[in-house]
Amino acid sequence: LCLSSGGGNSIVKAETITKFFGRNYFEDVIGEESLNHLKDDPLYYKVALKRLSWESKQVVSIGDSILTDIYPAKLVGINTIWVNRKSEVQNLEIDETPDHTAKDLISTIEYLK
Repeated sequence: LCLSSGGGNSIVKAETITKFFGRNYFEDVIGEESLNHLKDDPLYYKVALKRLSWESKQVVSIGDSILTDIYPAKLVGINTIWVNRKSEVQNLEIDETPDHTAKDLISTIEYLK
């Protein structure tokens, strides 16, 4: 499991999650600051895959933003789950459509089995 975060402070976010659950779940933590690419750029995902030595088909991008979590991940062949907490309706182009949509983070588990 890898935490990928936009907006900086990815290490702090991972430490907060680890402290809350009392356990570290992450093999690695990556972010815009460590990859030198913004998360809405497909290069962010390409560089992350290379750094982690993972293939795109081994990865699922889970996020709440079509523009930064779904669309660029799909452009590099990563499966996606959009967390749509507000039941937003999106007018999406075919290549922006997430593979799955979940109402909250816990609900994403059913797509990871």
